[in-house]
Formats: sequence, structure tokens, C-alpha cells
Amino acid sequence: MILSEKNTNFISSIYETHLDNIKNVYKVSPHGKKPIMPLTNFIFEFFIFNSLYQIDWMYSCEKKTIIYHDRESENENKQIAKFLKFIRSNNEYGDSLLIDCFEPLKHISAEGEWTKIVEDERIKIEDGENFFRKLTFIKDNQSKFYPTKANFKLIKSCLYFIGNVRNNIFHGTKTEKLLDEESQLRRLEIYDIFIKCVNALFFAITILVDKKEMISSYKIQIPITSPRIESARILELINKREGIKVEDSRLINHIATTNFKPNLGDTLFYPSAGYDIITPTIIALKHINDFYFYNESYDFRKLGRIKKDLEKILNLDIDYDKGKNIFSFNFSGSKRKLHFIANDNKTFLKKEEVNLGFYFHRGDSNGEGGSDQKWDSDLLPELMNKIKSSNNCFFITDGHPGGLSNDLNIIERIKLKKTERCREYYIGYLK
Repeated sequence: MILSEKNTNFISSIYETHLDNIKNVYKVSPHGKKPIMPLTNFIFEFFIFNSLYQIDWMYSCEKKTIIYHDRESENENKQIAKFLKFIRSNNEYGDSLLIDCFEPLKHISAEGEWTKIVEDERIKIEDGENFFRKLTFIKDNQSKFYPTKANFKLIKSCLYFIGNVRNNIFHGTKTEKLLDEESQLRRLEIYDIFIKCVNALFFAITILVDKKEMISSYKIQIPITSPRIESARILELINKREGIKVEDSRLINHIATTNFKPNLGDTLFYPSAGYDIITPTIIALKHINDFYFYNESYDFRKLGRIKKDLEKILNLDIDYDKGKNIFSFNFSGSKRKLHFIANDNKTFLKKEEVNLGFYFHRGDSNGEGGSDQKWDSDLLPELMNKIKSSNNCFFITDGHPGGLSNDLNIIERIKLKKTERCREYYIGYLK
């Protein structure tokens, strides 16, 4: 496929809007109220989708200009069908096209009472059930989701359903009160991600294929599925690169599916944590009482900002003891404390009353501004002395620096394509 300069410029401008929407740049505030998220993202992404599928791309490429479908002879469903046929006909990625572009679906939850739609004149209960059943099929078979005619037919049927949802929103069937209802917002998050994946398909086979640029699906952030977590604030911080890493929505959701062993110790240790506090706190919150974040130095004004972010994310009040540098709050009836220690990581090993139950470690090499201490190998035997014999200790590490000791009982290697420094994670239990 050869695109004309006019076609390339048009697609590139729409692509930049697509990337901006992934970063939550656009916000809609009804009647002066707070922005409705994720409704805003869904509206903008469907607008992008509509801008793309209403063009006859086969004919546009042939004539080297932009030619729109005749809306009188071709309804929206026919236009969408031709749009998908164009994508499939111009696939230069082989079997990996759908696997890569629908990667975000691997990390979402698609089950529960929240998936039950509210029936109206356009959409029936069974339509919603069929959509989420198809979505679950794609999610469960994501690693083998090849660009077959049957799979494109599956995508097409999901798009028809989402199109009806869009029509209900634009034509007033969905009231403002209903659109602000939690289950509806969760469903909108899923519809939004699905449309972003489809748009990513188009951009991949047109303007990105020659650039060898990463498919935009890997830039799509995933809503956190825990009901106690304010997901929108996490995604906002990820996009701003504040206190949380770009891959963390996927990592948090992945760990949420882990069945932890019983009798974990009550202490978390994170050497050279810096301000990377939010993700380990969320992951270990149900299991750990005392969190120890070590770093050679801390700007405690930044900790004040992180405190405010955690309060929004966890929807609770946090006490900040600035003299002892401790955050404290109640969670599920128990006191939680986050200790910020401005000292050498190794001073943790001298603590007497510690029952280690969670070890979190990443970004600690010289190249990332870390200590370059080998906690996953040379220092591991001393760290294991902090685990009581009757308890278990879970770990998450990227294995740097120094590699991995055989004493790390690795149960899974997590390979997330969209990570800083192509980081891989290892999870398991200390023997």
C-alpha cells in the first residue's frame, strides 16, 4: 500500500489526536461539573473512529486523495465492514497484528454484575451478554488471536454493539445520571479501550508500518479493577510520570489475579524506592501493615504531594508525621504505616522487630540512579533472615543489578511490552 502525501498528512493528524486521547488530554464537563471520565475518552475515541471509517480507503489510496463513502447508499455498518476489510487486506504484520493491537484486553476484567447493561429500545440484555462473551473470548485467546476472517467478523460484531451504545449517548437515551453510574462507567472504559485497539489497527497498517514505531495499543492505559481504588487518578499520574511507572496499570491488574500464600509477614521492604511508592502500596495493601521505603535522601515536600495522591487513590485520610516521616491510615480495620527512611538500604537489615512478608525491588541499577546493591543475589541471604520461620514472603523484582539467586522461588516471569527500559518482572516467594 502506497499512501499519498495528502492521505499520510490526514492520517498523521488523526493519529496525534488518538495519542492525546490515550493521555486523557480531552475533558468534557457537563453544566460546569467535574469531567466525566471515562465518558470523555469514549466520545473522543469514537469520534476518531468515525472520522476513519467514513472514508473509503481502498478508493482513496487508488485516487491519492480523501474520498468519503456515500452515506445514502452505505450505512455505518457497511462502512465499518469495508474499513475492517481494508485493514485485513493491507496487513504486513502477519499473525501478530491482532495479538499486538488487542494486547490491552489481556489485562482487563470482563466479568461481574457490572457487565449487565440497562436494556432500552436499541439494545437488549442479550446484546450486552453477547458482547462481553465475545470480549472474554478475545481476552482468553489473545496470544492466538490471529487475523483470520472469523476474528475480524468477531471484531465487527463488537463494533456494531458499541456503535449502538454511542447512538444512545448522542441521541439522549442515556441520561446524565445513568452515565455517572459506576457500572455504566466501567462498561464505558471497556468500550473505549476496544475502540482504541481498533483505531490502533488502522494506524499500524498505514503510517506506522514503515516507521517501525511501537503500535499505539501498548500506550493505552488499563483501568485498575479493585473497587477500593480510584483508577482515573492512577492513570492521570501515569500519563504525567509522577510517582508511578508507565507499565503499572498492567502490573497491578496482573498481580491482583495472584493467589497469595497464607501467613505472609506484616512488613514490606523496598530498597532504593525513591518516590515509586504508589504501586507497591496498592499491590500489598491487603496483606502488609508496615511499609519501609528506603532511599539515600528524600525531599519531604514531594512526599506531601504523594500523600495527597494516595488519599485520592485510596479514598481515605492519611496522617503525616513529619517528625518521623511516616504516613499512617486505617484500612479494613487495621493500621497501615508507610515509613520513609533517608539512609543506606542496608540499615534495614539491622532492624530487630521485622517480619518480612513482601519484598519489592526495581530500578536499582546505576543506570537508573539506584544503589547498584545486589539485593536479588549477594544480599539476599541476609534479607531472608528477616522472614520468620512460620511466615511466607512474596517478592516482585526486575532482577537488576546482579541477577537472580537460586533462593528466589520464581513462580512467574511477567513480560510487559510497554515498560520503561524493557523491564521484565519476576514474582514468587523467598525460600
